[in-house]
Amino acid sequence: MIRNLLYRISQRYKRWLASGFVLNAASSARISIHQNTVKIGRISVGENSELFIEEGFNFNGTITIGKDCKIKIGKNCDIKNAVFTIIDGSKMTIGNDCFFDAPTHTPNYINVEDKGTFILADNVRIQSDILVRFGGVLSFGTYSFINWGSEIRCEEKVTIGEYTIMSYEVCIYDTNTHSVDWSERRLTIPNRADEKKRPSTKPIVIGDDVWVGKGATILKGVSIGNRSIVGIRTVVPTGVYAEGSVIVTPKPFVLNK
Repeated sequence: MIRNLLYRISQRYKRWLASGFVLNAASSARISIHQNTVKIGRISVGENSELFIEEGFNFNGTITIGKDCKIKIGKNCDIKNAVFTIIDGSKMTIGNDCFFDAPTHTPNYINVEDKGTFILADNVRIQSDILVRFGGVLSFGTYSFINWGSEIRCEEKVTIGEYTIMSYEVCIYDTNTHSVDWSERRLTIPNRADEKKRPSTKPIVIGDDVWVGKGATILKGVSIGNRSIVGIRTVVPTGVYAEGSVIVTPKPFVLNK
């Protein structure tokens, strides 16, 4: 049917210019973009990769897809002021009615590499930077949201439930990001401290209906139960927190005079 017409790109690096949109595709790439889309920006698709975009896609950004990757974007998604880099055999699945809409002064940087996986259920809103690597799996449940100035680093597994809201400047790290051995760190410094093997990691689970306050930090090995609250500027170390927990930074010790 005409309304389901898809644009299929097969020629090597065929360029499609329309309304400020540029699409570059390798000859072995498999691409389907529904005709009912609005596109401004640039999409690049590497060898043996797949890109499927359903109807209602509203795009203004940059997507770079490397070799052997699979990307699927659902219906009525809105991507504004975002820079995606999906490389090294990685996967990204975005559900229906999802939004990436960083403030105009700073874009979202979404990087999924080294066979990483990034999964969004329907109606998720992302305004943060994200890095998934070393085969990590990051997933968001329906209607979850993370605000701008935040950052997620996933190198093993980060699972975020449904209807969970995360405020500004939140950090979620399931990894040490670097070795805790100074001699190993020294070897990486000439290469911009880029780790070639995965540092120590532990999965993070954040349940449904959780509220994470501004500036909170959630570290590797944390499991937060449903309907919990994490206070402003709280650092949540490794541990299991029951449903309905209120997690706050302890009051500082005051010496009695």
